[in-house]
Amino acid sequence: MMQALSADLPCLNVCIIDNDIPNLDEDTLRRLDQLSLQRRVEETVEWTDTELKRLVEALLEDPARWNVYGYVHPEFYLRDTRQSLYQPADVVVFDWDYPAGGDPVDALLEVLERTYSLVWVYSGVDHESEILEHLEDSRFSAYKDRGRLTVLPKLEESAEKLARTAQETYHSRFAFRFGKSIRQAAANAVERVLVEFGKHSDNFVRDLIAEDEQDESPTVAREVLISQLASRLEEDPALRAYLDEECHFQAHEVREILLLCGGRVREAFEALDVDFASQGAVASNSGKPEELWKCRMYFKPSDEIVRRCDIMQNVKTGQHALVLTPDCDLARVWGKTFGHVALVPLYDVRTQANDILRIASLSSKENLVDRLKDLKLGSLTGAKIDKWPGVFLLPFVPSGESSSYYLGFPGHISSECIGKGTKEEKTLVYASYDVWTDWKRICSLAEPFSSALAQHCLASIAGYGAPSYPRVVKNLIGLSVKELFEEATTAQEDLGLE
Repeated sequence: MMQALSADLPCLNVCIIDNDIPNLDEDTLRRLDQLSLQRRVEETVEWTDTELKRLVEALLEDPARWNVYGYVHPEFYLRDTRQSLYQPADVVVFDWDYPAGGDPVDALLEVLERTYSLVWVYSGVDHESEILEHLEDSRFSAYKDRGRLTVLPKLEESAEKLARTAQETYHSRFAFRFGKSIRQAAANAVERVLVEFGKHSDNFVRDLIAEDEQDESPTVAREVLISQLASRLEEDPALRAYLDEECHFQAHEVREILLLCGGRVREAFEALDVDFASQGAVASNSGKPEELWKCRMYFKPSDEIVRRCDIMQNVKTGQHALVLTPDCDLARVWGKTFGHVALVPLYDVRTQANDILRIASLSSKENLVDRLKDLKLGSLTGAKIDKWPGVFLLPFVPSGESSSYYLGFPGHISSECIGKGTKEEKTLVYASYDVWTDWKRICSLAEPFSSALAQHCLASIAGYGAPSYPRVVKNLIGLSVKELFEEATTAQEDLGLE
């Protein structure tokens, strides 16, 4: 019986790689799960290694703490790891001595490099000096220095030592504690995206990630998956709560860690070699372009944290707005912006047409109402209305069972304080809708749209340019450039150049 472990230690996956695991006429080339190991312990089976049996028995006694499985050779474990067939082990018990096949040094290095696991080299005491000599290799230095690689002699107290070391490492090594949570959050993010895609037909998904055949502008298949996965990982409430409550990170540190993880997810999926092309002939429009782009452009976070490019509605006035304050400032909202959030007003084209027309009439003596009818859209930030710079249109914004269209006016930017600045509010650090009760979030604009729109708004507010040339100067420059090009063309023809 092993010593009692602290209550906050989660169930850890322990993989035992040892050729002395008995053969029960099963396919020992595969992974031997916990039930398979249980059978070997409970049935009348001869174990040639009694210390190994004692270790397995001790771990099986507490299934709430240890999920145990095994392989009879490192190559079988590495094969499944290369194919990502199972969740990586938290602890790997690695037997050093095998009767045939493979170099244990190379196998051990690959185990360390492929997954973040604690690795115990587990072998008889007669091999200990040989093992320690091999581990002096400089390639193992980083793993030993970081506490990931140790030697566990096959002794009666091995199970106790493993449990004690696992507990100490869990409490002292952030990466080990964080590993289980981030793996679970990433897996949940993948499942949520797959569930969303599974609600639609194959043609819908293909159109969502296919290239636009009409203008040959790629929508980039991976970008859809990457932005959806990364956004869900970055806003995972369980992971955020774990970092805050268990690891005691400050709010801005939590945000930075989650953004780092989301960035690594983006990098991993960008390198993914997947054929996203449609299989067979698929109509260029599956009949639901609105649903296609709504799925791509927006997501609904499950927490109450205010984000840049949140689309909100005031619960008192019904007015809509877009959050423009950067996430890094929202994470320190009282210290960075004195509790204020920058807002760009949004107007519902369907229900606030009169307000839009009133704004149009104020911007120029010319009638801009007619210009709205000629609105040209090339992209989210590409709305072009003559003498109405900076305006943008948010299409297909989720609104119950339907969609809304919002015109945004960066030039009308304002700011609003999220609270009264009480001590309780300031301890929250993050801007939160729990405090900012005058507003509720409708949805958030996903990447890469949110970064592009934020830059567009800031550029529209700041403005740029130089004094305009008088008409006579414009004509002079145009004529001069035209003559220069004509001279250059004539010179090329004289030299026989095309």
